[in-house]
Amino acid sequence: MTLRRSDPARITYWAAFTALATAALSLLAGVGSPSSVLLGGAFMIVNFSLIRMLVSRLIRPGASKGATMALLAAKFFLLLLLVVAVLAQFPVEPMSFGVGATALVIAAVLEGTLLGEVLPPPDPDHDSRDSGGPAG
Repeated sequence: MTLRRSDPARITYWAAFTALATAALSLLAGVGSPSSVLLGGAFMIVNFSLIRMLVSRLIRPGASKGATMALLAAKFFLLLLLVVAVLAQFPVEPMSFGVGATALVIAAVLEGTLLGEVLPPPDPDHDSRDSGGPAG
């Protein structure tokens, strides 16, 4: 098994590339709505960036965990409200929007399986579960 290190910046790059390529294919094939594909891809890239920011704040030493969790909950509800408002108010095709949103998942899978930095194999003589502390 090959271990890979995933880089969130590369995932964002590949998600944007995948959304653009999918929108171009949609335009060339005349299937779906290219603008809805781009909107879905942009939505997920912004969401991913906000999650990265909040999680990095959450794991920072001395950070207020309660305030960060409140911000995370607020982000979730605001983005949910935004999706509902966009789908209800603007001429967005839901399936094309979903295809664009899937670009982030595709990029993350590609990064984890093919594109990520290959790490050296773990040392078989060292068990990573062994913390060196007392057994039990």
